[in-house]
Amino acid sequence: MVCTLVDMSDEYEAHERLVISENKLATITENIKDLIITIDNDGIITYINNAVLETLGYDRDELNNRHYNKLFSFKVCNNKFLDSDCENHIWIKHKILTKQDKLVVVESLITNMLNEKGQSVGKIIVSRDLSYKNEVDILKEKYDEIKEYDRIKTEIFSNLSHEVRTPINIIYSSVQLLNNKRKLSVEDFRSSYDKYESIIRENCNRMLKLVNNLLDITKIESGFMKMNFKDYNIVKLIEDVTMSVVPYADIKNINIIFDTDFEELEIKTDKDKLEQVILNLLSNAIKFTEEHGNVLVYVSKKDDFVVIRVKDDGIGIPKEFREHIFDRFAQSNKNYNKEKSGTGIGLALVKSLVVLHDGKVYLNEQLEEGSEFIIELPIVKCNCKDEMNMSLINNNIKSVNDKVSVEFYDLY
Repeated sequence: MVCTLVDMSDEYEAHERLVISENKLATITENIKDLIITIDNDGIITYINNAVLETLGYDRDELNNRHYNKLFSFKVCNNKFLDSDCENHIWIKHKILTKQDKLVVVESLITNMLNEKGQSVGKIIVSRDLSYKNEVDILKEKYDEIKEYDRIKTEIFSNLSHEVRTPINIIYSSVQLLNNKRKLSVEDFRSSYDKYESIIRENCNRMLKLVNNLLDITKIESGFMKMNFKDYNIVKLIEDVTMSVVPYADIKNINIIFDTDFEELEIKTDKDKLEQVILNLLSNAIKFTEEHGNVLVYVSKKDDFVVIRVKDDGIGIPKEFREHIFDRFAQSNKNYNKEKSGTGIGLALVKSLVVLHDGKVYLNEQLEEGSEFIIELPIVKCNCKDEMNMSLINNNIKSVNDKVSVEFYDLY
């Protein structure tokens, strides 16, 4: 008998080290949160880690020795996905299917598996589930919204405190001055009263406008705004409101122009609310238009809508601010003229009231100079005409004049 002995110590130790390395690698891959899949050159799955099973809802036997198409459906990922250049190490965003046929958004890195001869024997696909990232992005977005809300809230209270404190101080000072002049003669006191009475009235209107706007915007948001729709001649309504502001425009020598393509058209309208809308736009137009400027109010038709345009050749609105012009408490041109700045409620209220008419309002962003606000109201009727007698007409005239006085408090 011939017995040959070969020393296998090195090979055995190498095998043991390999087993230990494989166990370590298996432990790592099975506990890692990334999805790891290996496939051979024919696209057959040869290995999947626990993250694949947990994320996609499969059992291991359902995927082992199956083609990768079971996961990478051609409906959500074309067949060139695995043919991408692995050398570039680019993360590819795509979708994979769960067992319940739901789509999971992932980004994957594909790497070639090479044998000892440097030949490709398959691919390793490492995928990151982006669901958590989307959740983080959503949380971050909510955090940014809350942070922005707090910033706006702080600015709102600052603006409101200024808007309220200023007229109160002026009214209080005027009352004190009148009290100091009570010992004067009747004529002298009357002269002083006439002077300070207009100041008091102006600042009362300023506070009244602020309170009215806050109440209206709150009612609209809470769903308690009641609309009193009736069929009105929209042309006459707009013309009457426009003409009522002429005396205030004359103070700045601003030319008010009203024009229309037709003379009469009845549509469903809440008269008071629409007057409020037009007065707000006219107030802004006159406020931000220099002396000897022009303000045009033009009524026309487009398809099934009445189109109302309020255009001025004033200072205009900065392009970067235009997309936020109807946001509540947004203000443009704060530094242009501080005494003309308000709370930023007006245009938000305009938009809300127009929407309650099933219409829309927007800014003509193509205009290079001045501003043009466009209102579109649907041509519909509610068949409920307003029956007004002369006393109601007189009361309505007084109401419009009161509205104008409040809206144009700072143009006296």
